[in-house]
Amino acid sequence: MKSLAQWREVLESAPAHTLLVVDFYKTSCGACRYIQAGFVKLCRASTEDPTVAFFKHNVMDEFEEKSEIADELRIRAVPMFCFFRGGKLVDQFATRERKRVAAAINHHAGHEVLQAS
Repeated sequence: MKSLAQWREVLESAPAHTLLVVDFYKTSCGACRYIQAGFVKLCRASTEDPTVAFFKHNVMDEFEEKSEIADELRIRAVPMFCFFRGGKLVDQFATRERKRVAAAINHHAGHEVLQAS
């Protein structure tokens, strides 16, 4: 997902019951690289649950300027995790802790998607 149009399409086309989890990152960010492996594990662990969809978005575009998506969502810190349901932002926070992201996924999904380990 690179353009604002693509992002809007994702938001509008996602079923209302689906939780969208977006990892906003920057390639030069050490904390972003730290959480990357944990985020991949979360994605893999939830592949059986169709009510959760994962996305990653680099907040810097190919010209090293803030992306339109990051600008529209006012992403000021990375790694930032945003949670959307029904086209609306339901939670967001900056963290490098996989357990915090997993807990938020379980909370916003309304059922246990991931083990808290």
